Amino acid sequence: MKILSTHKILFSVSIIFLSLISSLVWANLQNKDAPIDTPPGFVPDTFDLPNDYGELLKNTLEKLKDANQSKENLLDAIKSQEAEFKEINNSKSVLEDKISKIVGVIEQEQATAQTLTADIHTLNSQVVDKKSRLLDLISIEDGLISSIENLQAKIDSTNSEITTAQNNNDQLDLITRTPHTPGWHFTPSQGWLWSSPENYPMIYSEQLQGWVYYERGSQAPWLFYDYTSQSWQAWDFE
Repeated sequence: MKILSTHKILFSVSIIFLSLISSLVWANLQNKDAPIDTPPGFVPDTFDLPNDYGELLKNTLEKLKDANQSKENLLDAIKSQEAEFKEINNSKSVLEDKISKIVGVIEQEQATAQTLTADIHTLNSQVVDKKSRLLDLISIEDGLISSIENLQAKIDSTNSEITTAQNNNDQLDLITRTPHTPGWHFTPSQGWLWSSPENYPMIYSEQLQGWVYYERGSQAPWLFYDYTSQSWQAWDFE
């Protein structure tokens, strides 16, 4: 008897807690400001609505899943390109430091050569040696400059690939911001709904006989503003 009484108490507490949560959600929806957008001034053309909506809903979900996977793949590619670009910049900085040091050495050697030319008759052998070293340094500088040019070409190519990936990501993001089911589509909980890229996020509800505004980014529950009742509603499509 004690166990049964405890179960009844726990069940009552759960009911009270759920009622409190529902009241808070409803209070937030009642205090939520209406959207600044206004619904279109027309009612979409109706037609004989088919009863077989299951296959259409399945195909739509599969397309949305593929689009999300493509977006994730593009984001991974962008991250990889950014890491490679960072490594290239680090290599460029190292090469620039080496070139700066070599240029300093060249300038120092040139100054030494100019000083030695004043006593060219006695130090001719040393001048020849310095000239030889100078030519070696110039050859090294030429090699480094060539490496920098090749590195710059690779950086330019990487930037082009990153730009292409970002453009592809922007296009995919645009796709996810437009309705994936233009025209009429059926939902088990809300009945027939109508949307179009030109009017989205405005959606016409055949069940409400009016327009609703979908707050982008909301989900589970999805928030809609009903212009007929002038109130926010929380929809659950599952």
